[in-house]
Amino acid sequence: MIKIMDAYKLSRTKLRTKRLMLAISVLVSGLLFGLVFAGSLVTVGAYDSITGFSRIVSNGKYLVKSEPAVPSSVYGFAERNPSQSTVDILTSLQNEYVAKQKTNAKRLGVTFDETNFQKILIPDPYAIKTVTGSQPYIINIKSPVFPLYVNKLQTDYVKSATTKLSDLRLLAEKYGAIGYHDNINAGTYYRTLTYLKDGKEDLSKVGDNAQSATGDQSTFGVLISSVRNSMYTFVDNSLVKRFLLSAKDRKTDPSAVPVIISTDEAVEMFGAKLGIAKMPSQPADQISWMKDLQIKINGQTYAACYRNDAEINLLNQATQTAAEIASNKNNRDYAKPDLIYALPTETCGAVTLAQDKRSDVVKKAEQQANNIAKEDGTYEAPRVRLLKFQVVGIMLITPDISNVHTLSDFTASLLSAQYGVGAIIPKQTYEQIDEASRPDDVLMGYSPKYSKDPMIIAGISDHIVEFPNIAQAKAFMNQGCIFAYSCNKSFALTTYGSNYLLVYDLQKLAEQIISIALAAALSIAGIIIFVMMIRVIIDSRRETAVFRALGAKRRDIVAIYLLYSLNVALFILLFSLGLGLAVAVVIQLTYGSLLTDYAKVAYGAYSQSLRFSFIGFDWGVIAGLSLCIVLLVVLAIIPPLVRNVRRNPISDMREE
Repeated sequence: MIKIMDAYKLSRTKLRTKRLMLAISVLVSGLLFGLVFAGSLVTVGAYDSITGFSRIVSNGKYLVKSEPAVPSSVYGFAERNPSQSTVDILTSLQNEYVAKQKTNAKRLGVTFDETNFQKILIPDPYAIKTVTGSQPYIINIKSPVFPLYVNKLQTDYVKSATTKLSDLRLLAEKYGAIGYHDNINAGTYYRTLTYLKDGKEDLSKVGDNAQSATGDQSTFGVLISSVRNSMYTFVDNSLVKRFLLSAKDRKTDPSAVPVIISTDEAVEMFGAKLGIAKMPSQPADQISWMKDLQIKINGQTYAACYRNDAEINLLNQATQTAAEIASNKNNRDYAKPDLIYALPTETCGAVTLAQDKRSDVVKKAEQQANNIAKEDGTYEAPRVRLLKFQVVGIMLITPDISNVHTLSDFTASLLSAQYGVGAIIPKQTYEQIDEASRPDDVLMGYSPKYSKDPMIIAGISDHIVEFPNIAQAKAFMNQGCIFAYSCNKSFALTTYGSNYLLVYDLQKLAEQIISIALAAALSIAGIIIFVMMIRVIIDSRRETAVFRALGAKRRDIVAIYLLYSLNVALFILLFSLGLGLAVAVVIQLTYGSLLTDYAKVAYGAYSQSLRFSFIGFDWGVIAGLSLCIVLLVVLAIIPPLVRNVRRNPISDMREE
């Protein structure tokens, strides 16, 4: 019987034989497994780095944006050839409206003219008449009855809706939700709220003549023009605090609306004034550029002019009248209108009455119409307000992940913040400004506090939900759709704040690729090692026969070759681990600093301690790969070894 230590020494001695074959086996197998180890190290390191950045900037929470999937019919979109039941509802609402108007008119001592208001149902000029010769109808959205119809649709919808905040909470709590935030759209846009470039107002581009500042119609193009298009969203401070300028150094104007804008708009709006060039292309330069931008942008303000629809109508009338008078200045037969409004003479000034030569009867009729509208609650007085905004933070917006053209674009988009808005009003900071200066009447129309919309009052609006980990956030998102307009569930659910789910899916894809690579490595290395072991066993038959003749047992022979195979496995394991680590180190040295800078700029986190690393150790994976290598080598030697120990030693000695 051979002692275990002697068997070990004999196995080590055998390593000196067939060195070339051993070296080739170790080299090829080590290369294959080394690449698998490298893939694991790089994948784990990159994933841990990205999630680490995400956790730091989001306080370890994973955010999901919830948008209620409300059927488009609830908004009363114009319907051609409505059903008879819809016609009956509209007719009933119109009859109620007319009756109410007559009652109000009678109380005011005037007459309501039924023939002078737009009916809710009008003939569809583009429809073909039916067989009976009747004319199909279309719903008239300009009718005063239309808002009543929409209100009824929404009120009825709310009664049975499963898209309320209470429904969202019930669903989210099943998956471990830990927090909820409002996501309130300011409800402004460039027609009613005009950005004043350099503080000046161009009346030819106000109201109905206003045009979008967006040249690029992609999502990215719209987002980086949010201020100039007057598209604002209220977001809780806790969700965007990384973009806010330092509270200690931040300049504040108690009369200005605080706003976080994109770096692109910061350059567009203040670049010439502050000497801010476009963002450099190199990430290392971008960090210093961002810090410099934060210093220069601190305290900067801009203005916007709000005009409601009634004021815009007066502005349009004044503009048309002025153009008409100018075009007829040499026409002696031309008579100016009895009613003339004067255009504003100062920035964001109100339209004023320049001349009113109308008869008392006409004036009285207008006053009576206004009184009826006031009684009905539909009267809107002309309103103008100059709003002052102050930049309190900046954020980087990158092209959508589906619209990138270079590797750097993809990386920046993958690591960037994802809020779906380009101008953010931090909610708590907004609430700290002077109450008299807060333009709630302009910006808070979609909030439950100020809105009269039945759905908003019922909590049917956008919200942000917090989860403690990706798995719970992903499980929750699986209960919704991606887009609300084509959703057959209660909510459209998407990631918010970062692309953590895409990163998670990419990591899972990388794991699948590594698994496939491991299977391929095991197959190729297994064939090579199996051939080597067969050669070693065949060449050692005489040696085995001598051991058997000297009294060695079969188990002693098995022990020698098993220890030999373990030595081979150890060589392969050490070589592959070293190679994998070396590859990961090379990738880290080549791209680590670059990705660190990308991540810092994208996430708005500039701490020196933050690092993007391509080296990450998942000890479970490493142990599993190591076990695979050992098992592969051991299993490769077993078939030829079993056949060898069963052979007749005398025959082997004669053959040799």
